[in-house]
Amino acid sequence: MSCSVTFQSVQAVANGSGSTLQFVIAAGECKSVEVVAQCAGGTVSQTYALTGAASEALTASLDVPCPCGAPVTLTATCINDVTHMPVPNCTGDTYQGPIPCQNECCVPPHIEFVVGPCDSANHRPVTFTTVFNVPAGLPSTCFPLIGQFNFGNGTFGPAHVMTAAGTYTYTDTSTYTASGGTTYQASFVYNNPSTCPPVAIPIRIDPCTPPDCCPVITDVSIEVGGCRPSDCARLVTIKTVFSPPTPGCQAEVLQWHFHDNHGNAITNVASNAFLTSGTSPNVQSFYFDPASAPITAKLPGLQYPGCKPTELTIAIPACNDPPACPTINAFSANVLGCEEVGGRCMRLVEFTLDAQIHAGCGSNAGTQMEVAFGDGDSTQIHFGDSGHQIITTSHHFDAGTYQATLAITNPAPCLGQMITVQVPACAPEDCNVEPACPPPPPAPWWCLCKSCWLYSQKPAKGWCKALLVLIGILVSSIIFAVYMGYVLGEESTFWANAGGLLVIIGISPILRWYERLCSPCCAACALMLGMVIAVIAIVVSLIWGGLSPVWWHGLIALAAAFANWLVLNAACQDYAEESLTQENWCQED
Repeated sequence: MSCSVTFQSVQAVANGSGSTLQFVIAAGECKSVEVVAQCAGGTVSQTYALTGAASEALTASLDVPCPCGAPVTLTATCINDVTHMPVPNCTGDTYQGPIPCQNECCVPPHIEFVVGPCDSANHRPVTFTTVFNVPAGLPSTCFPLIGQFNFGNGTFGPAHVMTAAGTYTYTDTSTYTASGGTTYQASFVYNNPSTCPPVAIPIRIDPCTPPDCCPVITDVSIEVGGCRPSDCARLVTIKTVFSPPTPGCQAEVLQWHFHDNHGNAITNVASNAFLTSGTSPNVQSFYFDPASAPITAKLPGLQYPGCKPTELTIAIPACNDPPACPTINAFSANVLGCEEVGGRCMRLVEFTLDAQIHAGCGSNAGTQMEVAFGDGDSTQIHFGDSGHQIITTSHHFDAGTYQATLAITNPAPCLGQMITVQVPACAPEDCNVEPACPPPPPAPWWCLCKSCWLYSQKPAKGWCKALLVLIGILVSSIIFAVYMGYVLGEESTFWANAGGLLVIIGISPILRWYERLCSPCCAACALMLGMVIAVIAIVVSLIWGGLSPVWWHGLIALAAAFANWLVLNAACQDYAEESLTQENWCQED
């Protein structure tokens, strides 16, 4: 608002042969105003001090030597309070007309007002101070004097009553909207006498400066807690201390947002929004995976997006808790149907484990269990994660009663469980497998090679017994011939030696051929039969003819035969365990 002075109202009362002018001047940015009154009786002037505010009102009076109704020119000029010269570029005002004398009961008030600061709703309070000097000579018919303020904003002040002469001071306050610069026309209105004209007061209300509505976060504290066993996430508690909304601002809506160490938003951790009009501090707790640390936490607002959000970094140490003993809710067995397993019809049993696992965190994490089925077999179960776990494992059983054991191997010691499993027998037809072999026929009492005997009972293998005798005689003949010196002896001929060597060398492929056709058990039995016959022949020759000169040749041959028998006998035992069992002895190779 530029410099100006303006008459808002001009009134007068008779004062002897002259009159007293009463006026209200609205001034802006003026510190001193000069009022000059010119009438037929002369010229008078008076200077009044102001504050220089952008908007203020001056209520004053001036005695003039002219009666009521006489023409008068009233001029208001803003002057320099030092030089008393008019202030350049400042607008003055002039009133021309008759001296407006009024009812002598209309006592003029002296009114001042002060515009206050903005409140939270962009309103300014204005306080009016009104002083009435009621003269002692005022007729009694004027009383009571009653008046009130019309604040110019649609509201009125209380009625003020003056019942006698004296000085009266009243204070009234009203609130004005200050969203934009506005001039309100306030006035003091006379209720009695009602003929008195109102005293106008212009009120300039300047707009409020927009407040800073950004939320005020005074402190944020971070407390990192323990680990959650179910997923090894660590507890983080954030305490946010904030101030109430700035007057004139709405409450801000705040909500934490989190990002991992790669800048990606963490969507599985949700923060609750809170208002700055609520209770401070706001305390919230979250669980974060230490692998995503350091965490970037931001606290933006929704109402005022131009404000810089609070941002901080949360360091979260890794969890490294050892596993604890699991809680075994149930360990049970469900006996199911029969299935073929390696040619055998066996019963399938399904084991179910229901447990609450406390696997721990970090390098020591992991719960290890072992299920021993009671038949010599077992299986290992590993849990890497904590929580409620239900798993199943199965095993095939022959008919019988078994003690299945659940043992916790890590951590230890922890209590396991044992259950008894009754497994019914399976019939071959339950699995659609070939019927089992009948009980093997017993070998004769004189049979030293029961495995070969059993093999010869297989289909189309009966001829192996006859061939066994022939090979046994051949082996015994070679050993006895070498013992007697008929072959490789000192007196043996070239042709005898050649023929003997040919037979000795040929016996080895003959045994290999016989082993393939009739199993290693029959080959071992043929060697044993040959050694037995050779020993009997040597004993008979000792009785009838004495010791052979090259007897030690026979001992070497016998030792060689025995060494081969050891090899074939070991192979026979392996073969018998696999192919000459009660279940498959009758089946073809």
